[in-house]
Amino acid sequence: MFNVLGGALMLPLVYLGVYNHLVELISPVALRAETIGVHIAIAHSAFNVVAAFMVLPFVGLLERLVLKILPTRRGQIEQAPATGDSAPREDPPDESSPPPSES
Repeated sequence: MFNVLGGALMLPLVYLGVYNHLVELISPVALRAETIGVHIAIAHSAFNVVAAFMVLPFVGLLERLVLKILPTRRGQIEQAPATGDSAPREDPPDESSPPPSES
């Protein structure tokens, strides 16, 4: 889903030539037959970084979409996402260890 959404958001940048200019700007070598691998690696990394920043505001929407597409299976326990809103719970004391002594 990330790549599909990222690709859709990157299409205008590729079409306008902004993405190509970005790759040329970042690349330490000129584009030649011998350096095409470097440009491919830079283009791939730049796509992932730029797409991650572009998709970041849509994380909630992406989560709902994925949960709708991939429903829970029968017998599978449905877990709520960890939001960090609740206070941390303390683990109960271990019954096998003696209580700490006061000195």
